[in-house]
Amino acid sequence: MNLKQILVLLLCLSMPLAGQAQKRTKKSTTKTRKTNVVPEYTGPSAQTLMQEYRFEEAITRLETEIAEARKKSLNTMALEAQLQRAHLGQSMFEATERVVFIDSISMNRQNFLEALRLSRNTGKILLSALIPSEMLQCFSGKLGTTFYINELGNRTFFSKSDSTGRMCLHTAYRHGDTWTQPEPLTGIFTNTEAGDADYPFVLADGVTLYYAAQGDESVGGYDIFVTRYNSDTRRFVKPENIGMPFNSPYNDYLYVIDETTGIGWFVSDRYQPADSVCVYSFIPNESREVYDIDESTESDVRQAALLLPFSRSRGSAEAVAEAHQRLEALKNEVNEKTSALSRFVINDRVVYTSLSQFRDSSARLIASQLIETKQKLQTNESTLHNLRKQYHTKPSPQLSQTILSLESENEKLYRSVATLEKNMRQAELKALAQ
Repeated sequence: MNLKQILVLLLCLSMPLAGQAQKRTKKSTTKTRKTNVVPEYTGPSAQTLMQEYRFEEAITRLETEIAEARKKSLNTMALEAQLQRAHLGQSMFEATERVVFIDSISMNRQNFLEALRLSRNTGKILLSALIPSEMLQCFSGKLGTTFYINELGNRTFFSKSDSTGRMCLHTAYRHGDTWTQPEPLTGIFTNTEAGDADYPFVLADGVTLYYAAQGDESVGGYDIFVTRYNSDTRRFVKPENIGMPFNSPYNDYLYVIDETTGIGWFVSDRYQPADSVCVYSFIPNESREVYDIDESTESDVRQAALLLPFSRSRGSAEAVAEAHQRLEALKNEVNEKTSALSRFVINDRVVYTSLSQFRDSSARLIASQLIETKQKLQTNESTLHNLRKQYHTKPSPQLSQTILSLESENEKLYRSVATLEKNMRQAELKALAQ
């Protein structure tokens, strides 16, 4: 083998070794790239930040996520909607109202109305499941959760589905024994994208309306809004979100003010397990007063807006004590008038004196209907007594017809009481036997 052949042989032997070296170099380069990857953000999510009322941090976080999503050509609609809520939350937080709270009570969602102690002048709030049958016959379609009936009992506000399936606020008037066809409240919804509305309550002025709705102007699911009726335009003015601490990133529902006692209530599911709500009582302000926020007070205002811990937001001990006294006086007055109505005979050995004693939910519901029917009967009997006295002094055909009509209605109510008592006992005894 000559020198030229030896050189060619050596060159051939060296080529695989060069390839292996090249592969090792590539592998090493790839490994170096991995060590330079920036770790992903692992802090609280934007939703968590909002629930902690750290809205500015949530805004920064969402803006970053939106920018990253756009780089990857991803849909950002959900993130942008969340960013809008974060901005709304920050705006509401900066205008948190000073409120003196009296108490709070957690309870089952189906029974929250039992926590409200309302004077007669405030009107009535009923669950849709408990409205009188004569009302139910007049209102077709899907109904909302609660009905508000004014003090005179001749007007009601409630939520009802429209042609699109959206729950909208309606009103109806009572004429004798019947109710008019429901009319949608005009002026409240300004666009077709507004969410469902429910839980209406009207002040004694008949003009100021509070309700709960979900949509673009809600920081949570349901937020509480206020609007007023303009008699000149015959429309309600554009609703306003009543802000914090009443509204939150959770669901906030019914808002009620009893002007006779000077006490308010609102219902929220914040910090509550499923199927439960918290009913807060408070002293309404005559005019809105908000906190001043700076670096030294921000933490305290956040606690007030969060209502955690609740004791820090209670405010004046003297004002709270006076409110408790007013509630106790109202409670005693109500108990004196309803003690007979709240006596439920199950059998010879079992007699209940409150709805909370029922084991069966359907029996409890029937018992609630029984109370409403007895109250209606009680009111009618009082009215009949006065009408008969008037007729004895000054008889008239019109007065006679009114008396006959009311007597006929009472006969139906007596039959309803008997039927409800029978059905209530059967349902509860079945539960006791299990």
